[in-house]
Amino acid sequence: MGRCLLRVAFRPDIGVFYPFLPPVHKPVSGEELDHSKREYRGKAMPVRHHIVPPNRETKDADNKEHCHAEASAVSPLAEKLLEETVPGISAREVELVRRCLAAVEERARKLEDQGMTKKNFVFGVANSLFVAWSFGALPGYFWIVYIMEVCVLLPIRWRKMIRASPKQHLYWLDFCWMANFFGVFLLLALMVFTIPPEIQRWCMCASWGLGTGTLLCATTALGNALLFHDLDNVCAVLIHLFPSLVMYELGWKRGDVHAAWPRIFLQCNFFESLDPMEILYNACLVYGVWFLLYVSWLLAIGRRCPKHGYDTIFHWAMRGSAGSVVAKILRQQPEVHAAYAQSNDFPLAYVFVYMALHAASVLASIPVSLLCYSSQWIHVSLCACVLLSTIYNASARYTFYMVKSYTVALKKELRIPRDRGASALLDRDEN
Repeated sequence: MGRCLLRVAFRPDIGVFYPFLPPVHKPVSGEELDHSKREYRGKAMPVRHHIVPPNRETKDADNKEHCHAEASAVSPLAEKLLEETVPGISAREVELVRRCLAAVEERARKLEDQGMTKKNFVFGVANSLFVAWSFGALPGYFWIVYIMEVCVLLPIRWRKMIRASPKQHLYWLDFCWMANFFGVFLLLALMVFTIPPEIQRWCMCASWGLGTGTLLCATTALGNALLFHDLDNVCAVLIHLFPSLVMYELGWKRGDVHAAWPRIFLQCNFFESLDPMEILYNACLVYGVWFLLYVSWLLAIGRRCPKHGYDTIFHWAMRGSAGSVVAKILRQQPEVHAAYAQSNDFPLAYVFVYMALHAASVLASIPVSLLCYSSQWIHVSLCACVLLSTIYNASARYTFYMVKSYTVALKKELRIPRDRGASALLDRDEN
């Protein structure tokens, strides 16, 4: 097989590397060059013919579909140039390059559809910097920032959920989402109504146990990643990490909060007198109420929602790694579990085991809130470690996007095993 040199170019507009053939500078004689004249500083200069990478950036949005179609074919002139100027190149190699270009462009298009655009990245970075600044500079108003983030990001997330197939807005019935709705409702109620100190104390205990315990631990357990361009991951970090930061300000910066809102946050005056057992009891009570309601709904309605075009967190989890764990506990054969996942219809035993594991993980994480309550430095250290874990997960994801994802796409297109390199093509040719 002849040698087909493949170079790599970088598109800064979308952050994409893609392969392309090197420019061919040998002029083509005859009528094929009659149209290849252009004016340059008053002189007619011949154009150097070369293979143009498909889907080049243009100002006209209508050309995008046409450019995308170019990835699937190489022009006849380009093939002739390749055959005439590159020794030993064959039509099979031209087809190989065309397939590589098409696979890389398809991968770039998928990343862009997932939100990897300049606009989303700028918004994500700016929003993260604003949150970090407000956490340190505005301790008395950070809970306002939390409400603002919820009011801006969640409607966008809802719009994406209802447009998904299957629809995903039933995800909001999961405990982590409902706990955030519970917290936002309490904060808004404090602004509007006069709530007795006893009720405020009860809510403070429950919020502290869930926000600095369950939700904080879920950030690491679920592998949340602070991907600036990805709204789904940004919202995941919001609902899991943000409540602990809010509770840190309401508890350890209670002087600043009370000074800014003396008529609202009465709990700042009795934070030091909270009973650890009261924190555990109130948090477990809130979770227990949700648990009974959710299990009842899941058994009566939720288990059959995929048949009507609606997905749930239970079905999403059972199709993933959590489903494999449940299948092992139930001693299900892999092919049986695969059939359940394919049909998206799981038996009742899956519901009971999944919810039992969910309850065990939540109840085991609530005592972490007592560590946060025992020391301000322990609380801020745990938040910092969890934040670093989200950054680490994001760096691993970005490394995959920029370094490995295109290699994976090319290997899939060329049917090369993931653990093999380009030598697999030579081995296949020899066989």
